[in-house]
Amino acid sequence: VELFKECGLPHCMDFQTEESSELGTTTHFWRWYDTTVALQQGVVKFPPPILSSSPVLADDPDKGGASDDSWRTLAHSEVANEADLVVFLERSGIDPSKFGTGKAKTLASLIKEVAKGDSTLQWQEQTSSIRRIAEPL
Repeated sequence: VELFKECGLPHCMDFQTEESSELGTTTHFWRWYDTTVALQQGVVKFPPPILSSSPVLADDPDKGGASDDSWRTLAHSEVANEADLVVFLERSGIDPSKFGTGKAKTLASLIKEVAKGDSTLQWQEQTSSIRRIAEPL
């Protein structure tokens, strides 16, 4: 279909898009994965099972299927400052000193992003894991 040609379809080819703002141009690189490879690569956000033809997603809650109750969204009040966020990061085995170096976001910018609702942080107590969920625009 001509409409999706710019998105690497129908052959599922890699593609890129550019987003311009007053701060400059951001280039996004995209790759199509089948469900198994996406899970191996650590992808955590999938379409609802009703939209997915993948039996892996539809049947396995731990892989993004119908029920993913082990993850809970952290309230903004739980990560309202850097000290609070650092506790969750360190419990997850993430070095908070890496934030704000190179092209990495600062802890303050992550807290602001969560406060604005641009992303959410989710916590899994059983594995002491944290993940950031950002919805594409």
